[in-house]
Amino acid sequence: MVVFNQKIEGFFDICQQRGLTGSQGVIIPLANVRHLVLNESVIQAVKENKFHIWPVVHVAEAITLLTHQPYYEEQCENPQSNEHLLAVIHDRITQANNQDRPKLPWFLRLFR
Repeated sequence: MVVFNQKIEGFFDICQQRGLTGSQGVIIPLANVRHLVLNESVIQAVKENKFHIWPVVHVAEAITLLTHQPYYEEQCENPQSNEHLLAVIHDRITQANNQDRPKLPWFLRLFR
C-alpha cells in the first residue's frame, strides 16, 4: 500500500504547486481507506477541505462524483424523470441505432 500512499501524495503535491482550489482530490476504493498512511500536509489539507479523498464502494459512485449527475434512477430526486446517466446513455444508444442506415449487410457497407 506504500505505492498507493505515494500516488496520492504525488498528486497532492502537484495540486499544491498549482494552487489548491478545494475541488481537487482522489477517488479510492473504500477497502483501501484503512491502509492509508499519508503525510501531515495531506491530512491537514483534507481537514481544511482544500483537498479531498473520496472513498467509493462501486464505480457508479465515482461516476456520480465526476459528473455531478445521478447514475441510477434511485439516486434521482424525481425517480420518474430520466435525468440519470443510465437513461441518457440508453437514449443515445437508441438514437444511434434508429438512424436511417442503408439496409445492406455490414460487409457490403465496407465497400460503399
